[in-house]
This record gives sequence, C-alpha cells and structure tokens, in this order.
Amino acid sequence: MRYKLTAIPAHLDGPTWANSTSRGPVYVGAKSEREARRYAAKELAPGNATKGNGTKGNAAKGNAKGEKPRSPWLDPALTDCSEESEIAGEPMLRGEVIAAD
Repeated sequence: MRYKLTAIPAHLDGPTWANSTSRGPVYVGAKSEREARRYAAKELAPGNATKGNGTKGNAAKGNAKGEKPRSPWLDPALTDCSEESEIAGEPMLRGEVIAAD
C-alpha cells in the first residue's frame, strides 16, 4: 500500500521538526499507517539522508540520557497519514520513502 504523510501546518514551528530532514509531503510504501510512520521517521532522520556519493550518514545521536530524538513523523498530533490508491501514482515497494519537497 501507499501512504501519504503531511505535516500539520499549525505545528511546523515546533522543536520536534529539528529531528527531520523534510517538512513536505512524504510518500511511503508500507503495510500499515504505523509502519509508514516508522519508515518515514527512520529515512528522514537527520544524518540519515543519502549523501551525494550514494552512502548514508550516521543516524541522529541520542541525548545525555541515551534517548534518541523523537521524529515528528511518528506523532499523529504533528502529522497526518492517509492511505492512497496505487492508481494515484506509481506503485511503491515496501519501505520505499519519497519526500516530495
């Protein structure tokens, strides 16, 4: 299935958005909303974006307590997630993430 995740405009100024490399619409191939949110959070974590040479950087580091920063893509209060028909666009592979911004 294909999911579209979008930021809720009223919450774009929140500090949690520092934990994402994208604020625009995101399309994800996944089996469920929960899985789509997890794939988006992992792929869009700072330091995880693909570099120009095709390799990936390191994932976001934890804080002093060892906790990793929470992604806004995991929070339904900050982002909407809706299932889209495959007819609306190209079929997506499970785990594929496309940021549209």
